[in-house]
Amino acid sequence: MLVGTELAPARAGAGALETLLDGWAAALAAGGDDLHLVGAPGTAAGSDAAVTRHELAHHPAGLDALVARLAPDVVVLNNRPAWQPLVRTAALHLMHNWPDAWQLGERPPAALVGQASAAAV
Repeated sequence: MLVGTELAPARAGAGALETLLDGWAAALAAGGDDLHLVGAPGTAAGSDAAVTRHELAHHPAGLDALVARLAPDVVVLNNRPAWQPLVRTAALHLMHNWPDAWQLGERPPAALVGQASAAAV
């Protein structure tokens, strides 16, 4: 499951990180993985029909309820480490290479240590 952001939806053509994620999702789905891409309006605009797309606005119970229903093996969070408590499963954080995009909330970057794997792009 790949989770986008409300500011930069995980959709083709949105930006470098989003384009990377869209291609990654399509490649994993082509390999037989069950992929769900979650984001803001426009998330459903991707080109690969094998990837199931969800717009958070269509899930009033929120991200945590959606993740619980889908029961993914891993969740990839884009620039949203503060959402880690909502997924309650293994997570990989993909972060832009500039901290202003990270949406840490009130938590310091060190709060991520030991909670999930992180990668910067």
